[in-house]
Amino acid sequence: MRYLALHRHGGIEIGLGHLAYQVGKVRVFPLRRIVGLAWITAALQTEVVGRWAIDGPFEITVALRNTSRATLGAFAEGWAEPGQGLADFATCLDEHLLLHRETDGLPDPETFALDLGDRVEQAFGTVHRRHLARRGEHEGGFDPRFQVF
Repeated sequence: MRYLALHRHGGIEIGLGHLAYQVGKVRVFPLRRIVGLAWITAALQTEVVGRWAIDGPFEITVALRNTSRATLGAFAEGWAEPGQGLADFATCLDEHLLLHRETDGLPDPETFALDLGDRVEQAFGTVHRRHLARRGEHEGGFDPRFQVF
């Protein structure tokens, strides 16, 4: 299941079924895809607010189901993926992850998305910022090469 909804009140909702994938017996959530979709959604929300003059406050909620003992993957260039090498990967301790933020004004899409990436990393027990490339064409920035749907 995949959908994008634009509500009459101006809110945007995006839903993706089967976001996570398996590496061996470990459930893996694609960090770069989560950050990229958040960026796209925030940019779309910015356009909606500008077009229909919607006033704040704004609420941003990101929910991931079945995160207990899951890890992150699908990183930007230069980061080792789960199952590659001998590195142990941190896992989420929470059964489900719910990140929530309220703002008076609409946040900048890039700032929001990169902050969300940091918060997701923290929820999975790391602070590496693996949604930012360590090398290559996008080194130091967000690597936009990800599958949208």
